[in-house]
Amino acid sequence: MKINELRIGNYIQDKDGNIDEVRALAAVRGSSEKINDIPYEGYFQPIPLTEEWLIKFGLVKNPDTSYDIVRYDIDEYQTVKLYSCGGASVAEEGMDAAEANYVHQLQNYHFLVIGEELTVKLT
Repeated sequence: MKINELRIGNYIQDKDGNIDEVRALAAVRGSSEKINDIPYEGYFQPIPLTEEWLIKFGLVKNPDTSYDIVRYDIDEYQTVKLYSCGGASVAEEGMDAAEANYVHQLQNYHFLVIGEELTVKLT
């Protein structure tokens, strides 16, 4: 994961697996990059996109799910597919699928297409 892939509001994890939300990004040429005022190098990593995260985001499991592909719908036009062999993709109806193996990639795609943040739904 490169720091330029991140936006304020993205979820990431630290080297110990603790989840954090990006609140501040700093990248100065010739200086160290920081996330939330902590040096980025070797400290933060992406969160793999899993069914658990799709449920946290409030996505609904699609009945067309098969053994090899688990489908979750964001809305009537967007679908996320998790593959049993690893990896995931997200697609908007009528558009090519985009790779989204990590939580921040799904968040960024959703913001790009819909213009709204994809956040954890608290119950």
